[in-house]
Amino acid sequence: MEISTPLVQPAPSRRALVIDDSSVERMLATAVLQKLGFAVHCAGTAEEALALLAHRRVDLVMCDLALPGMDGLALLTALCARAAPPPCIVLSAHDDPRHAQAAMRAGARAYLVKPLRLADMREAVAAVCTAQQPETAAEPVAAAAAGARPADASAVSRSARRTAAAVVKPVRSALALLLPAGIRVTG
Repeated sequence: MEISTPLVQPAPSRRALVIDDSSVERMLATAVLQKLGFAVHCAGTAEEALALLAHRRVDLVMCDLALPGMDGLALLTALCARAAPPPCIVLSAHDDPRHAQAAMRAGARAYLVKPLRLADMREAVAAVCTAQQPETAAEPVAAAAAGARPADASAVSRSARRTAAAVVKPVRSALALLLPAGIRVTG
């Protein structure tokens, strides 16, 4: 029996927008997101991105912090003001906890330091997209039937801490400021 791949691949169901003034960074982010099953749109400025978002819905935004014209923080503020803001991963050349903290306060879900590492990008996208998927009503029932403990506040916070540690890994000092005192991050 021969297994063949279809000539026409199914269209990705998720859409992402990459905003960076560097064409090299846009191409890298686009390649990773396409491998992860996203249809990718690109913009070189925040203004171009906002014009594109006026006509298209996206499931994820990957945005440089230092953009010409409107910067990444102002763009995050504009995105968060929307009715259903897409999650945003911020990219920056600055490995500075103050920049990471400002981005997270403005609404970023993750902060990655350039040069971008593929593994970090994959982890951040997976964590952000997993956090976006609402739990279905059947999942807790299935977990209980399998003998699993129902989710409680401590399980949720443990999961949130693991996700935060994976997403903000390159900026450990910023992570220490974001998490409650007493939580130790290793890895």
